[in-house]
Amino acid sequence: MPVSDDEILVLGTGGVSVWTLQFAIAAGATGIATSSSDEKLAIAKGLGAKHLINYRKDPDWGKEVMKCGTISKSINSVRMGGSIYVLDQAEFPKDIFHRILARSAVVQGTLIGSISQFKDMIKLIEGNSEKTLPVIDKLFPFAAFAHLESQKHVWKYPGFY
Repeated sequence: MPVSDDEILVLGTGGVSVWTLQFAIAAGATGIATSSSDEKLAIAKGLGAKHLINYRKDPDWGKEVMKCGTISKSINSVRMGGSIYVLDQAEFPKDIFHRILARSAVVQGTLIGSISQFKDMIKLIEGNSEKTLPVIDKLFPFAAFAHLESQKHVWKYPGFY
């Protein structure tokens, strides 16, 4: 779990990234968010992100981001000795291990946390409920699933009525 002197970078503003940002900030870490949309970055700022990167507008960031996959983006941006958590089956480029070693980075895979981590998460939620509530982008009638398909939403679970 992040602590107050940690910085955490989230890639994008989907459900996992937004909730990761919320938890990291609630734990005292500094949040850094990326998005292709200033509107979504404004939401990340409202959630407490201190640094915002629009990778479509920032040419230095954008060149690197568009060339590589998510794991490569993470390795390129992790600090020396930093950690990268892989929550899904990532495709690893051939040069990955040299790049991990060059940064003395730790790459840890996870599908689900331990019981101890779950208990820590519950404590964090109970102590910071205002910071860890799910973000509801918009309320839609059930017929509005097209918004989800457009990938213009923030969070994965909009309110339906």
